[in-house]
Amino acid sequence: MAQFFKPQKAKSRKNHVLTLSITGTDHEGAGIAKVDNKVCFVTGALKGESVQAKITHEQSKLIHAETTKVLTVSQERRNEPCQHARQCGGCQLQHTHNDNQVDMKQQGVLQQLQRTAHIDSVPLMPAVVGDEFHYRRSARIGVWRDKKTASVVVGFRRSNSKELINIKQCLVLAAEFEPLFEVFRETLTGLKCADVIGHLQLFAADNGNYVVIRHTAPIASHEQQVLLRAAQAHDWILISEPQSKQFEWFEADTARATKSIPIMVYQLDSENIADKSHNNGIEISIAFKPSDFIQVNAKINQRMVAQALAWLTLSKNDSVLDLFCGLGNFSLPLAQQVKNVVGIEGVEAMVEQAKANAKQNQIDNCEFYHADLSQPLNVKSKNKSNPWYSRQYNAILLDPARAGAQEVVKQISQFNSSRVLYVSCNPASFARDAKCMIEHGYKISKLGVVDMFPQTSHIETMALFTKQEKTSTNKSD
Repeated sequence: MAQFFKPQKAKSRKNHVLTLSITGTDHEGAGIAKVDNKVCFVTGALKGESVQAKITHEQSKLIHAETTKVLTVSQERRNEPCQHARQCGGCQLQHTHNDNQVDMKQQGVLQQLQRTAHIDSVPLMPAVVGDEFHYRRSARIGVWRDKKTASVVVGFRRSNSKELINIKQCLVLAAEFEPLFEVFRETLTGLKCADVIGHLQLFAADNGNYVVIRHTAPIASHEQQVLLRAAQAHDWILISEPQSKQFEWFEADTARATKSIPIMVYQLDSENIADKSHNNGIEISIAFKPSDFIQVNAKINQRMVAQALAWLTLSKNDSVLDLFCGLGNFSLPLAQQVKNVVGIEGVEAMVEQAKANAKQNQIDNCEFYHADLSQPLNVKSKNKSNPWYSRQYNAILLDPARAGAQEVVKQISQFNSSRVLYVSCNPASFARDAKCMIEHGYKISKLGVVDMFPQTSHIETMALFTKQEKTSTNKSD
């Protein structure tokens, strides 16, 4: 009988502890070391440190590990300010000072550009920074009742796990919601509805602090009143979400429930805008539904928008195309600086809300259209050609989701725009798209990190691409 060689499966080294020397960090803030000719990414480790780390996952060329003990301590290390930092999956960088966090993020973006786009030198601008704590105006809080103990868990997921852990206090969440975890944990413990509530969505808006309760079955009216009284004690406005993206106000019979939706207001300083006729700056009011995307850091968002306007050096004769425009976060301030703005968004409901926001702000030189920006831009929508596609624009602004703007940048030369401002929340997709932009004749004129998410590994980047002039060679006989 023939016998066949069957290689033995490599023995798993999961949970094996390694002693490592950290030589650098990656774009997500993890330490980098070398083990058996493999690159090892170590969470919780800083450059220059020697650590003991437990392997969490191993591949053919990569190892992932988490720090269990620091043997040689970096000067950049600090004790985590939050008691939950080592368990909660929300913050990854509390073990180092905020200045070092920003520097790590800047280096991470540069590394990605060098590795993917082969760009070795860019004009790096000062980072846009703000408060490192209590900046987050929106968040999703998990709710779960343990059937064995009947206790209610209100909090976030454990790092690298689906397990929900109880949180007593979140230092990055808006201060208005600081007592929320304890309040809802105590209130829900005696209520049957704890079995059907999946999460709480929070919004610290300029017209109130909203708590959306997502539940999968009806909540009895007497239990609604219990929840309502608990919320009113802290001036929170309760909204019910019995089905996805369907919202009902708990306070329908009270004077406070106006059925208005949350609003965010921001003021752009006149020093940061091109048109100085706005002596007091530009004030924009943007309404949004709980299902809409908004930037979580209000102060940094305002500074980011102001920087975008400043970098684009706009004039009253300019036409601007704002792709992935959302609710008009950039479009509406841009419209007050230029001849006209066209905003394109992939979510139809947000397009309609953006139109309503323009009307509310009395802005009449801003158009909004729905289009799937992951597809070729000239594709017909509902059997109609895109009316905005054939126009010319002096400037383009891109603010895509984490997947980036791959399809858009492939066609960027169609518009012959002299400058393109790209706002990214993912250094990897940004570097990929930057490579494509350069291939289409653009160069990076300015690059900067926007510290939208202090204490976390998330990176917001802003880059200004400008069209390179073609050089001509004159030949003489």
